[in-house]
Amino acid sequence: MKPQVCPFCNSSVSLVDSTKVYGRSYGFIYLCDRYPKCDARVGCHPGSNKPLGTLADKELRKWRNLAHRQFDPLWKSGIFNSRSAAYKWLAKAMKLPPQQTHIAMFDQGQCQTAIGVIQQQFWGFQCNIPSTKKENDLKPSAIALNIDNGFDVVAVWEKDSKRWRLLQLARPGQAIALYQKNPKARLVFPTEINPNHLEQNILKAKSSRGKVSNYSLGAKR
Repeated sequence: MKPQVCPFCNSSVSLVDSTKVYGRSYGFIYLCDRYPKCDARVGCHPGSNKPLGTLADKELRKWRNLAHRQFDPLWKSGIFNSRSAAYKWLAKAMKLPPQQTHIAMFDQGQCQTAIGVIQQQFWGFQCNIPSTKKENDLKPSAIALNIDNGFDVVAVWEKDSKRWRLLQLARPGQAIALYQKNPKARLVFPTEINPNHLEQNILKAKSSRGKVSNYSLGAKR
């Protein structure tokens, strides 16, 4: 449904080119008419004026990004065989109609619920995300794994014959413990990376002491 009224300030909403916000065109967006005092907006599907979801202000965009950080690895890493299958599971877990289960449609409370049910199901810990985290800090980057870095999750992979298979997603401390018990395991971050698509030398550790490469941690046994 095309938005008519801003849910944050009750002003009208207009369909404008995204140049107005970003300085260059990425297609159309629906933007609150009180912009920039109210920066609520939502993008459109490429080449159309169909909104991708509902309007979001800066705070809600932050929570939607956080929810995507938890949700996207479920299908990008192969736990579910497709994005739609992952959303089908999430709809059931959140007890929502499938047509209403899309992060771009969630309010802040629903984003927090989604993060909680995903973490509880797949990582076994409760949601504890600092609300002061800046939006620009939410993008995953290929950095060395360190138990003190405070990542949300690390992927644990194991070599099975000639291919790698995903064992599970875990917090860094738990992932390192799994690695220490399993000589065939490798820890991978960001979780979107599939070791089967990487060069073999990226998968190897830098030393027998367990120093980390940019993408994986593992010691030669």
